[in-house]
Amino acid sequence: MQRILSHMRKAIEDYNMIEENDKIAICLSGGKDSITLLHAFKNLQIFYPKKFEIIAISINPGFPHFDTKLLEDICKKVDVPLFIENSRAQEIVFDIRKEKNPCSLCANLRRGIINSVAIREGCNKIALGHNMDDVLETFLLKAIGKQSEYDKNIILKGNDFVDSVDPDKRYLTSRRYITKAKFDVYFSIRTPSAFFVERQNILKGIEWEKYMEIQECFEKLGEL
Repeated sequence: MQRILSHMRKAIEDYNMIEENDKIAICLSGGKDSITLLHAFKNLQIFYPKKFEIIAISINPGFPHFDTKLLEDICKKVDVPLFIENSRAQEIVFDIRKEKNPCSLCANLRRGIINSVAIREGCNKIALGHNMDDVLETFLLKAIGKQSEYDKNIILKGNDFVDSVDPDKRYLTSRRYITKAKFDVYFSIRTPSAFFVERQNILKGIEWEKYMEIQECFEKLGEL
């Protein structure tokens, strides 16, 4: 936790993310990223010079077996108010819209609900456990979401290729390695060979800890 807090504090101060008397809504999914984020913020409150308040928000998408007990227990243990908001996301995405690629719509619905709850509870900022791997995966999902058969085929075949190279996951041992491998395969194929060196230089120049710069690098890649 000390190492996480060190990186977290540096990022917060580099980008002026927290101001005095902020009220921050931490979005909890129940996964390790969001739960770690909750604990990190709670620890940060102890020594950070600027005083701020935190609450936790979790969205029930409407699945019949959605269980909130874990989140309730964790928030009670760390003494953070938890707001669980029920939604009709499952019904809208699967029953009404019958989406073939539901992730994007579901994410948009959840983000809208999160924003509404945060405003209702007087929060002026939202914190998400969105890490580097999520950024890369989101980029690939958006490429598929453009309904380009060319991009879809590249991504699907590239994914199969990466999975077949190390099927037992002896070397691609983490989600980060797997995602970055798929990311590199996509751009190796998608970028014309004449711009291969430029593509490599852009990728090498990415400081993966700075998420905003990653987005700018994506835009540069798209212009090649």
